[in-house]
Amino acid sequence: MKNKDLTLPLIVMTVFYYMLRTVLFNYHGMHDIPFLYFLFGCIVTFISILIKNKVLPYFISGGYIAGFILGYILQSDSYDPGGGLLNNLWILWLAVYLGFIMVGLVYPFIKKRMR
Repeated sequence: MKNKDLTLPLIVMTVFYYMLRTVLFNYHGMHDIPFLYFLFGCIVTFISILIKNKVLPYFISGGYIAGFILGYILQSDSYDPGGGLLNNLWILWLAVYLGFIMVGLVYPFIKKRMR
């Protein structure tokens, strides 16, 4: 795998991460979750080098962005039994993000089988 295969997805995910930490922070108010998801995406991207999956980095960066957008659109607030406010944005974001990663892992096998 060439380095150029990793450059664009990592740049896109990094730019979106910094947008989440600065410009979009008022929309979600989370400090650690965007960083943890970003870090997880970087680790999985570098693992994709080892398994020689060229499309996985694109699914990871796309899932990071799509997960936040869908999570923001579909989020809801609720209260825990103690009266604290809960929000499910991070759960929806994680579900979409992991879904994209799973599709990126399976995509090369499906593409190979379709030939």
